[in-house]
Amino acid sequence: MTAARTTGAMAQANPPPRRFGDFEITERLGRGGFGTVYKALDTTLGGRIVALKVLNADLAADPDWVRRFQREASIAANMDHPNIPVIHRFGEVGGRHYIAMRFVPGQTLAVVSRDTGPMAVDRMVALLEPVAEALDYAHGQGVVHRDLKPGNILVEPGGRVALTDFGLARPVSVTGSGATVTNTLANLAGTLPYLSPEQFQNESPGPASDRYALGVTAYELLTRRYPFEATNPVALGLMVVANAPPPVRVLRPDVPERVERAITRMLAKSPGDRFATSVAFMRELAGRSQGVSPVPPPGATPPAMAPNPAQQWVAPSPVVTKSPPTAAPASRRGLFLGIGGVAIGSGLTYLVTRGPSSALPPTATGVPPTATGVPPTATGVPPTATGVPPTATPSGPRRLVVDASGSGDYKTIASAILGAGPQDTIVLRPGTYKESLKIDRDVQIVGEGGRSKVIVAGAPGVNGFDFLSGSATLTGLTIRIVGTVPARPDAFRGEVWGAISVRGGTPVIEDCELTASDGSAVLIYGAEANPTIRNCTMRNSKDAGVWVSEQGQGTIEQCVISGNVRAGVEIKTGGNPVVRDCEIRDGKMDGVLVYGQGEGTIERCVISGNAGSGVEIVAGGNPTVRDCEIRDGQQSGVSVHDQGKGTIEKCVISGNAKSGVEIETGGNPAVRDCEIRDNMQLGVSVSNRGQGTFTGNTLTGNAWKAWQIYSGAGRVTRTGNRPDA
Repeated sequence: MTAARTTGAMAQANPPPRRFGDFEITERLGRGGFGTVYKALDTTLGGRIVALKVLNADLAADPDWVRRFQREASIAANMDHPNIPVIHRFGEVGGRHYIAMRFVPGQTLAVVSRDTGPMAVDRMVALLEPVAEALDYAHGQGVVHRDLKPGNILVEPGGRVALTDFGLARPVSVTGSGATVTNTLANLAGTLPYLSPEQFQNESPGPASDRYALGVTAYELLTRRYPFEATNPVALGLMVVANAPPPVRVLRPDVPERVERAITRMLAKSPGDRFATSVAFMRELAGRSQGVSPVPPPGATPPAMAPNPAQQWVAPSPVVTKSPPTAAPASRRGLFLGIGGVAIGSGLTYLVTRGPSSALPPTATGVPPTATGVPPTATGVPPTATGVPPTATPSGPRRLVVDASGSGDYKTIASAILGAGPQDTIVLRPGTYKESLKIDRDVQIVGEGGRSKVIVAGAPGVNGFDFLSGSATLTGLTIRIVGTVPARPDAFRGEVWGAISVRGGTPVIEDCELTASDGSAVLIYGAEANPTIRNCTMRNSKDAGVWVSEQGQGTIEQCVISGNVRAGVEIKTGGNPVVRDCEIRDGKMDGVLVYGQGEGTIERCVISGNAGSGVEIVAGGNPTVRDCEIRDGQQSGVSVHDQGKGTIEKCVISGNAKSGVEIETGGNPAVRDCEIRDNMQLGVSVSNRGQGTFTGNTLTGNAWKAWQIYSGAGRVTRTGNRPDA
């Protein structure tokens, strides 16, 4: 077994113990569910490497959690299948319960799919077929997994696949005290986007519920989104119970019809309408079904979803009223109670998109009039509801209008993105859209009437627009993070969320205003992130105007970056952007801060009036700063220290409250062909092991003197400067 690795400040703050009973801990792999997973050596097994799952300390005193942990160990230990990791042993050390199992090197399927994008059908089948076999085996042993999702599927480097984490599993045939599910919280244990309609209606999950989750996983791997996305658990539950999902071929026209039909059947509302086994589902996906229950032929009516949703699907609005009517049917009351139990009591995860604040019309809620949870219509949404235009596969570019009042083609940006093709343009009418959006495709979004008229307001703790892949464009919008998160970890300031977050792809953001009351205006994170941000304003954010880290790249040009609490531009850990022709001014700290092996090119920028240094280079930072004005700061124009490097060339460094260039504690830049003038203290100050190479610079009008090389300075080379000493 493996787990998502924790890094950085979190890993340092919670270092793994070196010894746990007979186990020597070598690495903390991750923390999930109710246990922490370590890579360890089991000294009783000749030093065999194992995955050691230890019940978290805060749960060890709770008898219910201990029983659940022991149940996981007992269930998994009785499994004997090549795609379920072997349990070596389990027990207790000092009141802490543990499970030692086979260590599976590699990544979760969630990570694999994130890194590869939408999958080809044959690749998806190859990865899920072993999972289907393991799932059918577990069902044959009388066990329901109850938390099937890509995060619980492990993929080894050689391609072997394992189904893990039976922490929520239950025997389906056991009755009696402590075994029968009697409350909504237990019923809804799992991860919300993968829960079946019957679970949202407070029914005990069975094998068909696991198969539904397998269908959701197949859908997600092919389309990079869930079948249903909504504003909150209540909205999600209503959609799962009542609405048809967007057909796969609306999102991936290249997918064969048989695959769409098979997934549609696996997502049927009634458990009895789904495939009888997971392997039968995989056979149909692969086009090699043999004697299994047939899926509906083309044009036939899929179970509980007539007529054919690929032809008549209408995207339901993901917005519902905040509270149910007082006289709701019994099944609906159960739905609300169940979801409330999860939202308040369990802390289980879900991913949704946020919709405008207006409520869904009563006729479009998808709430069934009967106890079955299935509406009388195919989609649960009346013909008047906003959604995808009737033509599912248009022949040319379209102009798709989003209007929060409901007078456009769509009410939400999220639903417009879902229905748009790569040639379409999404036009946002003036108004405020309370949405947080993930973008993993080529899409064009334009604000109507200019950026002051169209506002996208994301919630604190998430990104406004989160770009994962593709070549999207945004033009003419104001994008804000509104509100604050009271208890955010300072170790992750700024690099957690932003008005714009780019983690992959080559999006283009033009003529936008970006600000975050908590977080950075722009966050560029990871080697696959390479945006172009042009003619935008990044201002008054609680963290950086632009934060670039983890090998992030990108071009920032012709922007105004002002009034941010941290640096205007902050570059770290291999970040390497190009920032050109920008104003970087009036920040509460540095104009540009580069550290932790950050690089980057800053050229033709005006860096002025910042409370810290104009440019600060520290801790291995190594940028190139060229043809810039660095002036009127409240500290030094350029400060290089603690092994900072960098090249400063052809710049005017003037009017700063301290020195023009200040170097100390191992800083070692190259400064050439610059004007260093009219600073309030020294032109150049070098002290405390600071070094540097100065070539062809002009130093005039500095209040104290041109040069001050202190006795503790390192080697300073001066060639062709005026003056040179």
